[in-house]
Amino acid sequence: MTVATDQGTRPHQEDRWVQAWIDLPLSPGWLLAIFDGHRGAATADKASAALPDLFRSQLQLNQGNAPEGFRETFSALHRLTRTDVSGSTASAVFVPAVAQQATWAILGDSPIVMMNPSGALHISLGHNVRTNLQERAEAERRGGVYRAGYLEDRERPGIGLQMARSLGDADLARVLKREPDIGTISLGRPGIVLVGSDGLLGPGDVCAEDQMTRLAAMIRDGADAQALVGDALRRRSGDNVTAIVWRLD
Repeated sequence: MTVATDQGTRPHQEDRWVQAWIDLPLSPGWLLAIFDGHRGAATADKASAALPDLFRSQLQLNQGNAPEGFRETFSALHRLTRTDVSGSTASAVFVPAVAQQATWAILGDSPIVMMNPSGALHISLGHNVRTNLQERAEAERRGGVYRAGYLEDRERPGIGLQMARSLGDADLARVLKREPDIGTISLGRPGIVLVGSDGLLGPGDVCAEDQMTRLAAMIRDGADAQALVGDALRRRSGDNVTAIVWRLD
């Protein structure tokens, strides 16, 4: 497992990451997460610091049920950050010690890629309203308006966000959704998990799914997190960029 991060060309580093061993007798394993902050790093700081203890507690309360543990954990993270003006994505994966499967949860647009034993990829690109038309439509039904690539609250124009789901962002509370997408997939060799900030995807004219497929192939061929971050910097993605790479050798 490797982790790498870089500020890129941004004036501030607002990415935060979590790599924590969850030491529970019933269900030990690795918790991996990325929080990509915006309008400041306060929400990302708060959520990343709280995540390991919250998830450990919820996993224990739910007797090792990782999907339910994530559901309750993200609900607690929302309660913790609901008054923040700043905001953050939240993308997390739990890989049990036996590594036969992994559970993922995504809120926002920090991508997750996992490879199953047959070599097929699971790619979660999240809730960006520029590319996820269903998320955009649901946000519009909640009172949002899509303008120049951003979701706004029609009652509070001038404050926009590329995502229909996030932590914090109290100014957009009326139109945002706070529940994550959650799922479980099989692992096993080659056993690849990548959690990253959207700085891995740039520049914007490249298909995000194609980009993540290419990065997964790099990992399969031996690339670590630093190689992926270096690749994004060479492509001049223009954003903070962070990657966590887990691989079952």
